Amino acid sequence: MFNYICEECGKGTVKKKVFKDYQTKIKGYPFVVDKAIIGICDQCGARHFDANETKRWRKNLPIDKF
Repeated sequence: MFNYICEECGKGTVKKKVFKDYQTKIKGYPFVVDKAIIGICDQCGARHFDANETKRWRKNLPIDKF
């Protein structure tokens, strides 16, 4: 899923990091993901989101508009 060269800085490696109670917004709605897996560049700190992970978040939304 991760372990690739950062697209933002081109120098660092994007590594998997697990965040508990990650606060985000999906289509403008605030949402807390109990366990979010996000790629973080070890050089610049840019966040990279995997499409399968964000799809999982949308499945767990308490709103049925997505």
